[in-house]
Amino acid sequence: MNLNKNFDKKSVITFVLLLLTMILTRGSHLLTSVSLPDASFALFFIGGMLFKKSRWFFSLFTFSVVIDLVTLSIGNIYQIPINLGY
Repeated sequence: MNLNKNFDKKSVITFVLLLLTMILTRGSHLLTSVSLPDASFALFFIGGMLFKKSRWFFSLFTFSVVIDLVTLSIGNIYQIPINLGY
């Protein structure tokens, strides 16, 4: 199985940069001295323009949910209830 046929280097690098930006900005919705504002909608928009296949969107969406769940499990300062409507 040749991975070069399924993924090109430019797409993978762009996707990793979008993921790193999402990690840096996903923790807070407001700009503070510690964190940047949430840029997820902008990253989904940019990802939709750059990547034509829907699997990239689903992987970005899944990664954003994982970031939220990890953030909530590590720091329970916020006490945000998560239900199935999330």
